[in-house]
Amino acid sequence: MQSNDIILRNLGDKLEKYRHIINDLSESASDNLNPKKSKNLQKLFIDAEKAYGKLKNAAAGDFDDLKDAAQEIFDDLKDELKDFSQNISVEALKEKGEELVHYGQDKLDELEDRIAERPLASVLLAFGAGLLLANLFRR
Repeated sequence: MQSNDIILRNLGDKLEKYRHIINDLSESASDNLNPKKSKNLQKLFIDAEKAYGKLKNAAAGDFDDLKDAAQEIFDDLKDELKDFSQNISVEALKEKGEELVHYGQDKLDELEDRIAERPLASVLLAFGAGLLLANLFRR
């Protein structure tokens, strides 16, 4: 069985790691944050800090009961962080997909404008490309 000092050190390290992850997520994806999930994540983090503080001040007899409760809170925090970061990834992918669709649409609009400006040249170019492809596929 691990000593209380080792358990406290491990939980302290986890708490610090989660603090950095939450700060990084908040800074890098502030536009994609779901306010409800963000609030829930912050609440779980505060609960984890409180549980860690209680463990640090606990008497030896109370330590095991508090350790189990703290571990449950830390597990919940870990699960919420995982869900939160996956949600941000999905939101970021959707945003990039929308950007690509808009970019493609802009390029199609440009092409339509060029074709409208020079319809005869466009038809001749398309005809020439068709002849070239037909010759390539024939061989």
